Amino acid sequence: CLAHPMYRLHLALCALHGLTCYSVDIVDAYGHSDGPPVPCYVRVDQAYRDWWFARFSERLPSSELVLPMHKALQGHPHAGKSYENKITEVLQDLNFKGTTHERNILTGSIDGELCLIARQIDDFSIGTKLEATARKLATLIGQRLQAPKESKIPIKFLGLLDKFVGTD
Repeated sequence: CLAHPMYRLHLALCALHGLTCYSVDIVDAYGHSDGPPVPCYVRVDQAYRDWWFARFSERLPSSELVLPMHKALQGHPHAGKSYENKITEVLQDLNFKGTTHERNILTGSIDGELCLIARQIDDFSIGTKLEATARKLATLIGQRLQAPKESKIPIKFLGLLDKFVGTD
């Protein structure tokens, strides 16, 4: 769970560097992570068929289907670790580095501009001088998480940070 000292440290560092904090949320974070290391299957029910059609405009057969889990499913014992590995890989790919003792505070740059990140699972606080830079970083993260059939990147840019994980 989020340690408030980590959040306060992030805000202090952003203030020290004259950065503005923006809020970003990853949509369906676990669903954008790899599936469990041991084969796991789910039975397709009508609710899933309805969701699939609404999402992809493609009807699944009405017979009983059993599908392999290729992505993490929230609640599965390996989902948290799978998401942690995926988002760490994405951020490292963008050359962001965590601190020695707190891996959820990261520093990096976009187009030469300093960016500081505090993250708690799928909630991000991104500190930058310009809103456009925060939006670009959010887009870059989303593009790396986007599934092949998704029409939109799985990121919500929420604007100026007014609370983070329920803390004002």
